[in-house]
Parts: sequence; structure tokens; C-alpha cells
Amino acid sequence: MAQFLDVRPHQLGMQPTTINFTSPESTTHDILTLVALITIGVTLLVHLIVATAVINDSVVIQRRDGRLMFFGPLTWGFLGLMTGLLGLLAYWLMHHSSFRVSPSSTDAAKADKDYEKPVA
Repeated sequence: MAQFLDVRPHQLGMQPTTINFTSPESTTHDILTLVALITIGVTLLVHLIVATAVINDSVVIQRRDGRLMFFGPLTWGFLGLMTGLLGLLAYWLMHHSSFRVSPSSTDAAKADKDYEKPVA
């Protein structure tokens, strides 16, 4: 049965390694690392929120209109996850802006007629 070898660095002639996080030389590096980590965290959070919102909205549009432009809800959500706000902009332009192509002209005419009805 093999025994565990307990070998310390000084037994091998090596000097122990210490890391000093409080030295003035590392302050700038530590701050930049913290800023980078916070930026990465915020970016991930924004991308997750965008993906969730795009998936939820695309499911609603697909149920209402029966189709989406180019892709299904999961693909649009994946694009939102990968591209963030740029993907959200593309999704919005295709599904919510005035550039949007309506499913059919009869649906657009019906929507205009319903819009003009007075509220009782």
C-alpha cells in the first residue's frame, strides 16, 4: 500500500511563495480586475434578461399571429443571448417597429378597423 508523501517546499530546497495583495504595485491591477469582473457580470446579466424577454415576447407573437420572422422563439432567444442588445434591436425592428411586415393585409385592415372603434 502506497503511503502519502508529505514533502514541504523547503525540504526540496525551494523558497516558499507568498503573494502580497496589499502592496502599492498591485492596487491598479486589482482595481482593473474588479472592474473587468463587474463588467462581465453585468454583461451576462443583460444578455440573460434580453434572451428571456425575447423568448417570452416571441412566444406571445407566435401564438397571436401564428408565425415569426425568419426563426422560432428559441432561435430568437439564442440570438438575444449571444448578441445582447444588438439581437434585441434586430428582434424589435422585425416584430414591433413600423418596418414590420404584417402577417396579411386583412389582419392589418382588421387591426385598423378595431383601432378606430369608439370605446363604449
